[in-house]
This record gives sequence, structure tokens and C-alpha cells, in this order.
Amino acid sequence: MNEFRQEDGTFIMIIRRKKGVPLECFIDAHDHLRLIDYGRRWSAMWNEAGKTFYVYHKIGKQNIYLHRWLMDTPEGMEPDHIDYNGLNNTRINLRNVTNSVNQLNRRMQRNNTSGFRGVIWDTSRQSFVAQVKVNRKTKYLGRFTTKEAAHEVVSKYRRDVLGCLS
Repeated sequence: MNEFRQEDGTFIMIIRRKKGVPLECFIDAHDHLRLIDYGRRWSAMWNEAGKTFYVYHKIGKQNIYLHRWLMDTPEGMEPDHIDYNGLNNTRINLRNVTNSVNQLNRRMQRNNTSGFRGVIWDTSRQSFVAQVKVNRKTKYLGRFTTKEAAHEVVSKYRRDVLGCLS
């Protein structure tokens, strides 16, 4: 079993890495009791694509991920860490969403030059383009003279049309 400690109504599960370096996984109080009843030792693995650790344990050859287990994620849905932190498994930070919505809630790519997700500079037309990719299709939202204006349109579309937080 993992060690636990409580801080401000949130439980912290201590997970030891291979070299003994501890990681802190945040969970809600009622999930703390479920974890104790479940009686498994949880570990953490680094996910390069998400640039975060995810908490898991193995049953045979299958990985059981803590966020999926806590959310009882239904078939066809994915659990999403709203703050991108795979060690923050509090209910306020987790939600079950479709793959498209999950892909919309990801970190900005390293090659982004505008500083805003969904905003690109079109050199040929000397303007900023606002766009969102949904179900592998790019939705064009317009051209703008400032990247801030384009960002506002992208954010509004994600929030109002897609029901995303960002």
C-alpha cells in the first residue's frame, strides 16, 4: 500500500519512483477510502507526450490508470486532467470527455509562435488566423489583425460551442 497524508481536505498519496524519489498524487477524501479498500500499490510512469506522470498499477499485463479507475470512465470516453497534471486526481480536476474534447485541452505545442493555441500567422495575407481542429477536421474561424483578437474567437468557440474550458 502507498502512504497517505491529509492537507486541507485533500489526501496526498505518496508514490515512490524506482530510485526512491517520492511523488505526490492528489485525491479527494472519499477516494482515499476507496483506494484503501482496493488494497493495491500504485506507481507512476512518465508520459512523454503529455509531459506528466500518470498513476497506475498492473493486473497481469494490463495497466490500470488511477484517473480512469476513479472516474469509472465509460467506453468511448477518456478521462481528462483539466490542469494537465496527471498527479492531480481530484474530482474537480477530472472529467470524462470525448477524444476530440480531450485533444482540445492540451498544452501549447513547442513550435507555436503566436503564444496562443489555435492562432497562426499567415505570412501571405499578413494576418492572424483563428482555427480549431475537431474530429481531425480544421474549423476556420476567421482572420484578424491582432493575435489577441484571434485568440478571443478561438476561446469563445471552444467554451460556447465545444464546452471546453480553454
